[in-house]
Amino acid sequence: GLTKFDQKAYSLPEHPYSITVGTAKIAKYLQDNSDKNDLIATNRHCAGPEENQTCTARQFALSALSERRVFLEGWSYTTCPLTEPISNQYWKEGNWKINQDFFTNPTIENWNTFSKSGVDWLVVDSTRPSVASFQDFAELVKSEGSVSLWKIKNPYQGKIFKRTNSCSGDSLSSQN
Repeated sequence: GLTKFDQKAYSLPEHPYSITVGTAKIAKYLQDNSDKNDLIATNRHCAGPEENQTCTARQFALSALSERRVFLEGWSYTTCPLTEPISNQYWKEGNWKINQDFFTNPTIENWNTFSKSGVDWLVVDSTRPSVASFQDFAELVKSEGSVSLWKIKNPYQGKIFKRTNSCSGDSLSSQN
C-alpha cells in the first residue's frame, strides 16, 4: 500500500498504518473475557512507523474491537485542545510519559504511579517500543502475532484518580 505519508511502498499486512497482526484476536479475547469496566493500557498509539507525541495518533483498533476503555490510545480526533488536528501533541504529557516509561522500562516506582490509573490489562505490541516481559507486574495470558496480552497480578485497590474535566492538562503524578 502507498499513502501520502509513505516514503516507500509496504507489503500488507506489514504496512505501518494498519493494525498489528494479532490485535483483532487479542481484542476479541478481551471482549469475551474481561469486565466491561476494565481498563487496558497499551504501547500502540500511532498510525505509522513512529511512536511519539507528535505522531499521527489515529490508532483506535484496541478500544473499538475490545469495546473496553484504554488508558491512552489514539488522540487525533479528540475534542480537547489541539495545536494541529492530525499530527498533534498529546496534551496530558504526564500520562504519556508514565505510559511510555512503564512499557519501555517497568520499575516498581513507575508502576506505583501508573497503577493508580486503575489499569487491569496490558496489551503489548512488539512492533513498538517495549520490554519483552512484564512478569513482575502481570501474567502473560495470550499472544497472537506481534501482540501479547498481560493480566495485572495485583490491580490497584485504592481510590482511582478521576477528573471532572477530561481536557485539562492534569496528568497522573506520583503524589498521593
